[in-house]
Amino acid sequence: MSKLPKYNILVLCFDRAPFDWFEASFVCAEEFPILHQLAREGVRFRYAYTNAPETLAAGASLWTGLFPASHGATTEFPHLAARGRRTLPGELHALGYRTAAFVPTGEWSADRGFAEDIDDLIANGWRRTWMERAWDAGRQRLSRWLRRQDRQAQRINLVFFRWLDRMEQGQPFFAVLHYPPDAPGAEDLDSPSRVRSSVVESSQRLQDLVRALEQRGRWENTLLAVCAVRGCALDVAPGASLDPLSEPVVRIPFLLRVPAPGPAGFVVEECTQLTDLAPTLLWWAGATEQGLERFSGRVLLRGAIATKGPEFVVVEEYRNATSLTTGKSSLRRRLLRTRRYRFVWKSDGTVELYDVVSDPHSTQDLAWVAPNEAVALQAKLFDWLAAQDLFQLPIGATASSPERLGRLGARS
Repeated sequence: MSKLPKYNILVLCFDRAPFDWFEASFVCAEEFPILHQLAREGVRFRYAYTNAPETLAAGASLWTGLFPASHGATTEFPHLAARGRRTLPGELHALGYRTAAFVPTGEWSADRGFAEDIDDLIANGWRRTWMERAWDAGRQRLSRWLRRQDRQAQRINLVFFRWLDRMEQGQPFFAVLHYPPDAPGAEDLDSPSRVRSSVVESSQRLQDLVRALEQRGRWENTLLAVCAVRGCALDVAPGASLDPLSEPVVRIPFLLRVPAPGPAGFVVEECTQLTDLAPTLLWWAGATEQGLERFSGRVLLRGAIATKGPEFVVVEEYRNATSLTTGKSSLRRRLLRTRRYRFVWKSDGTVELYDVVSDPHSTQDLAWVAPNEAVALQAKLFDWLAAQDLFQLPIGATASSPERLGRLGARS
């Protein structure tokens, strides 16, 4: 390219975070000035939803700008078939960016297909030897025993800045940092104390990262996007767990901070999903309109103008591979969310309907009380599915393939 892009682009994707993270009334707002700073400098999307409440599927939607029904990387087929597809890293690389992703968990790994079209995929690069892995496992067990949260997010920041400091000055970069959930095996992940500890830790890492960018003189030229795979809540009863399609889980924080003189300090009320991130970032990087049309989402901000959102959003939940043998949660589910209704379709043909205006906590199923509304929303969901370029399993990945049989518990 004869002209390099204007902004660096940094995406911070937390595995879980509350949707009201950047609101002035948020419980941790006074502890971390960065939350107020980003609310002033950025644009908040109040009705943002994940595409899927699972790390792999949501990450693939962020990566490709496609819905899970189209990209196919889910718990049922845990691989992103990115070859031949347009991806966010690939498009930005073509625009002159140096691209990288820092992904400490295996969900967004090269084995899962995330290495296509990206310059540097750094996954667990800071602990490769068996001794380091053993030390880390012991540290996680000790942390759980002491009721402390895992500090993996801090190491992600350190590795990112080592990568950034080696980069040639003036080279624009695109980086995705995925902050994982609490240590595997941690109990009571939805308890208020555990969630608050997680949010405090995430807020601290966010503040550390922005301050480090400021010290390096890169903050003023960096477009920042903050989002999450799934949401969380601080008011869950002890011992209770949240349904993966419940409102606190599917609603996520979503903030865009464009360097001055970009838009700042206002809230967008239109519905938003992770699929909208790719076309939005590409628009700000200078991509052509023809290139943006290949993505499922929309450009959220065109200059200082927020674009109109869809009538509804769809959140998809797929079967866990282990459930195929245990029979637990063996249904696919899709949530269609309008301003007024939550409609849940299940692969066994049953449905649920909730009026979130009169019943904010979705306690009363109206599917039998308002059957006409349920039928109308189901028709909208099926029309939406019919409009998608649905994912087809690769020829070699049939139900009789060794990989599929292995996931079903069979032995070769």
